[in-house]
Amino acid sequence: MQESSAPSLDRLISQVAQLCSATSDFDKMTQLEELQQLVNAAYGAIARVSVDFDHSQREQ
Repeated sequence: MQESSAPSLDRLISQVAQLCSATSDFDKMTQLEELQQLVNAAYGAIARVSVDFDHSQREQ
């Protein structure tokens, strides 16, 4: 797995924060589905980083 840099996460956060709602209801539903996938991916990343952090702290 590739390490993420803070600037790339900052850029992603900024882009999501500026997201405008789609014009059609169909596109709004698509946005909602994709945003839920983003949330799920973020929870997965949080879990991985938390485990990595825990392991690194126990090694010290």
